[in-house]
Amino acid sequence: MRIAKIGIIGTGHISEIYCENLTRVHENTEIIAVADVNRAAAEAKAAKWNIPYVLTVEELLAREDIDIVVNLTPPKNHYEIIKAALLAGKHVFTEKPLATTAAEADELIALAEEKGKMLGAAPETNYGAGVSTAKA
Repeated sequence: MRIAKIGIIGTGHISEIYCENLTRVHENTEIIAVADVNRAAAEAKAAKWNIPYVLTVEELLAREDIDIVVNLTPPKNHYEIIKAALLAGKHVFTEKPLATTAAEADELIALAEEKGKMLGAAPETNYGAGVSTAKA
């Protein structure tokens, strides 16, 4: 079984469930590195989950041993980080939304296709904040 090597960008609250699932549930994944603008938060996450490297975003994207980037940054940063990851030759999974405009999302989808990389985004949940607010 091939092990997918993961780099996580963004170590805020949502990263906890990703770390748990990628280390305890999915046997074919290994988190290699984390990056965050808050280095202390990244260091704490790495220590808790035995993640070997705490890097800058640029260092993480430059690593040849990282196959997939999991983007858990605020939505305003999604386009920039996803584009950089795709250009670095990485598959990308991101929290929602994919981008903040349809044009940016279309560009990322086209870039992923051009590079032959997978691009996925977490689905909105029926009871999540956005849908609940819209329903109200």
